[in-house]
Amino acid sequence: GIRNIETSYYEQKTFWSFCNYMVRSCKGIEMLVNLINISYCAMKIKILPYHSEHFSEYRTKSVQEFRFELSQGIRSQIFFATFVKISKHI
Repeated sequence: GIRNIETSYYEQKTFWSFCNYMVRSCKGIEMLVNLINISYCAMKIKILPYHSEHFSEYRTKSVQEFRFELSQGIRSQIFFATFVKISKHI
């Protein structure tokens, strides 16, 4: 929710100094926002197993293994949702 956005914004400005970057075009702003979001997500993925018992089994695995498992889960959810949507139209 809104609290997470405020936390993200605060961390970006305080710890990563993203407030010092200047962009002048709409494309530059988009690229900066994408960079910030990718960086933030990468950092959060590293610490997620320590903040959620649901992911605790990944504490001893590499970030790449954890990312792969997350992406597999997301793909399966997308596949399932698409399958259900298509099957409703048949």
